[in-house]
Amino acid sequence: MRFRLFLCVCAEILLMFLPGCQNRTQEAPSVPIPLKPSFSSNAKIRCGNLEIKSIFSKEENGRFLLEFQSPEVLQGMSMQYTSDQITIEYRGLTGNYPPDGVSQKAVGKILIDAISSFCQGGTLEMRSNGTQLEARGKLQESGNDFLLILEESSGKLLSLQVPDADLIVSFSEILSS
Repeated sequence: MRFRLFLCVCAEILLMFLPGCQNRTQEAPSVPIPLKPSFSSNAKIRCGNLEIKSIFSKEENGRFLLEFQSPEVLQGMSMQYTSDQITIEYRGLTGNYPPDGVSQKAVGKILIDAISSFCQGGTLEMRSNGTQLEARGKLQESGNDFLLILEESSGKLLSLQVPDADLIVSFSEILSS
């Protein structure tokens, strides 16, 4: 009897100190979403064979603005995006459209959709390499995959890629408000 009790105590001690094959769940490291509430940036957009230079801005009230600088045919065009309306201004003409009245393939709409998905913290897969934060997700409207890369320490946008739309955007000279 004493021998059995001794074996049970030894086995219990052994089981307490050996890690064994326990199921341990670790929470995914939380990565802050560092995008500033308002900013302005130069945005070089490549969509297929078309290269566009623009200024991309986000305001605290949720309004986005895309002002085209080149190519010459788009120079002076601006697109303002709010949750309920898209306003396009070009050479003195202004048009207001509901968000679903503009094609899902429009460059500005894809850009805004990706940034909005990120800001709203939708279903995103985030990775950090210590200097850059990569956010992968799906566009709300089209369901296309996107990859948004930010500078982790400052929250500045670096690039956006939407492979299904053949869209790559590079951000530079970012000013936070």
